[in-house]
Amino acid sequence: MKGARPVDFVIRNIGYVLLVVLMGLFYIFNANSSEKKLRKIQSLKIERQNVHDKYMHLKQKVMLKSTASELDKTLKDKGLERYDKTPVIIDKDEG
Repeated sequence: MKGARPVDFVIRNIGYVLLVVLMGLFYIFNANSSEKKLRKIQSLKIERQNVHDKYMHLKQKVMLKSTASELDKTLKDKGLERYDKTPVIIDKDEG
């Protein structure tokens, strides 16, 4: 037994060697797939932040344009003005 070659040792323990090789391949595959998922998550976080920033910018513009003073400016440019008088109620019976 002392003069046994390393090849003989590997052949006798081929089941364990295959198990270690398969576990190594599984570990490498799992590490690569988890890194890929992490990169995807990071890119989605950045994309979500960009979309959120665009949304907040548009919301700010809409809120500004919908204030009474901005509406007055916009309507005045188009030749319209605010009607400050109270509306007249039309009664059917008075006709």
